[in-house]
Parts: sequence; C-alpha cells; structure tokens
Amino acid sequence: FQKGNHIVLFSKATNKTVRIKTDASVDAYGDTRDHFGVFEVVKRKNNVRVFSSVPNPAYHLAVDQNRVLGQGKGGAFCEFQVKVQVDRSIMLESVKYPSQHVTFMPNGKAADTRGTSTGPGRQFSVYVKGMFRDDGIIRLNSSNSQCFAIVEDGQCTGTARRNQLANFRVIKVNDGGVRMFESLEFPNRYLRIKDGQCDGLGIGDRYCHFQVTKHPAEGYITLESVKSRGVYVGIQPDGKARPCVDTGEPNIKFYPEVIKFGKKKERSPSTPESSVVSPVKDLSPPQSPVKRIRTPQNSPLNSPTPTPP
Repeated sequence: FQKGNHIVLFSKATNKTVRIKTDASVDAYGDTRDHFGVFEVVKRKNNVRVFSSVPNPAYHLAVDQNRVLGQGKGGAFCEFQVKVQVDRSIMLESVKYPSQHVTFMPNGKAADTRGTSTGPGRQFSVYVKGMFRDDGIIRLNSSNSQCFAIVEDGQCTGTARRNQLANFRVIKVNDGGVRMFESLEFPNRYLRIKDGQCDGLGIGDRYCHFQVTKHPAEGYITLESVKSRGVYVGIQPDGKARPCVDTGEPNIKFYPEVIKFGKKKERSPSTPESSVVSPVKDLSPPQSPVKRIRTPQNSPLNSPTPTPP
C-alpha cells in the first residue's frame, strides 16, 4: 500500500475484482483484464489510505449512508483503515464511520456496510501491478514471518528471516513472464534448477530462467523452470529448497513483496492510449537465455446519491 502503487482488489465473496464503472457505480464483478478495477493508492497518515480509480481519477472508493460508493472526491468519506488478516487478505474500514466496512454480496453488488461480520464479503486479496518489472527488487515470502533466500554456501532456504539479506533483483528475460532472480546479498548468484537441485549457484544461463505464473485472486505466484517444464521451485518440510511438481500443496506458493519497483514498460509513441487499455467487460449476473553485464550491488465514480466530499 505504498503511495502511487496501482492495485487490484479481489473480493473473496465473488473471486472477481472491485471496480468503479463509468456511471460511478461500484461492484465486485470485474475480470482480471478490466481496467476499471485498477486503483491508485493515496497515502494518508499511519495505515489510512484512499483508493482512486486509475481510468477515472475523479472517482474514489467511498462509504456514506451505509453504502459503498464510487463518486467520492477523495475526502474524509474516502479514507479507509487497511486491516490485514491472518490469511494475508485485507478489510477496509471507514475512518469517517468506524465499524463500517467495504462490503459486497456474492452476486457482486455492494452491500450494507454496517455490522461486525468479518466474512468473505468484507475480505479482499490484493494484487499489486508491476511487481516483476525488470530491475525491480522483491522478496519471496513463504509465510507471514519467513521468506525464500539464497544463503552463503549457495544453497536456498524457505525459512529465512524477512530482511534485506533475502532480497532478489528481478531480471526480465522476455515479455512472456520469464524472469531470473539474482541475490542482492551475493551478487552474480542466480536462483536455478539444475541436475535435480534447486540452489543459488546459477550463472545467468537457461537453468536460471523461470516462468512466473501469477494467481492474483489468491495473492501468490509460482516459479516454473523453463528448462524443465512442470518442475517448480519448492520447499521441503525441513525448509530446504528443492525442485517440485505441482501436487496442489502450498510448498510451491510464494507471496511476493515489492521492495523497489523496476523499470516501467516503454510504450511506442505511435500506439494510441485506447489500444493499450483493454475494454471493460461487464460480467454482472442477470438481475435475476538473456545475459546482462551488471554492476554488483548490495542494498538491501450520474447517480442520485449525494456525492461525498
């Protein structure tokens, strides 16, 4: 929830995205390509945030008259306390109206914001756009308190402490989501899968290329070896890294944390803006080897509803 981040909120009640549509109405029935579901984070004091619609910056998520609205102007009605839950989901509590939360029904419609329920209608998974940009710095969390890291002897562990020693530099291989991961603590050491081992002794060759598969509604990613398809970076019960297949177990799931965003993708000057943004898709239910020379671095919402101010 850093200032300026572009995020997508997935409702646990619908498994679809929260969006402010062109008429300023709000629902939780967008798909992952719906650009009306992208919000920019505006930081206020402490853990208070405002969420501005990226395609319509004059619209902000708001709570007033016990309803979730989209035509907020960014004032007090639009301020939310971000409450992180044990499963990494969040709840958004109104600062103006304490104990009222952004709430949606299973059909995606906005619901009454009052009450003490903490059910799926009030829980959201958060996806941050641009996490795997080239030259960005990330951390691959394996739990709420531990993360994946390359250690001094070149081996990898999934039980490292969450600090700068576990940071990775993201290196873009191609536009298809293939990336390499270089240790910041040990420059020129890359995550790899080779000869039945998963370690941090890679030199930046094809054994270090990984397909990043994102699961935004759940908040995790997986890393599949490009050289050995079907084989993933995984963690054994003892915490050591090893190549794994996807059996549905959580040992191949990582929860990325952005430490520093990388380079934004450049757009062609001749490409119209409208061709870059995918059209809105209304899904509402019926009313019824790439090598680089790098300098080693060791761094760590026209509605009759009154418009809220």
